[in-house]
Amino acid sequence: MIICLFSISISAQEFWITVGNRQPIITDCGIITDDEGNPYNTVVIGDQCWMLENLNTGDRIDGANNQTDNNNIEKYCYADLESNCDIYGGLYQWDEMMNYTTQEGTQGICPYGWHIPTRAEWTALTDSLGGTSPEVR
Repeated sequence: MIICLFSISISAQEFWITVGNRQPIITDCGIITDDEGNPYNTVVIGDQCWMLENLNTGDRIDGANNQTDNNNIEKYCYADLESNCDIYGGLYQWDEMMNYTTQEGTQGICPYGWHIPTRAEWTALTDSLGGTSPEVR
């Protein structure tokens, strides 16, 4: 599954949630759509805008087949059932997800203006939520 990131600055309409001892700012940054018109909810965590749902774009292929660099986004669905992609999102091999590039922060198969999160962006996300081992209450 894949979640894409859009770098933003926080706007108005913020509200707070409590995570451990911290209270990061959480809001949404609108509904986005992919090239197929599939809508995705978003959420702002810290100063980053994340997809709140797993990406579900491309043509389903059977899990026994490899995804290939053929200018067509291919996805797997759990148990080879399209209905599972509708529920959980598509499953993508690394190269397919990155759109066959090795450039960090590439758009990959994300919607226009969005990109595959970098390691630093994942770290910023976990840090804004209290680190990798936040206090559990």
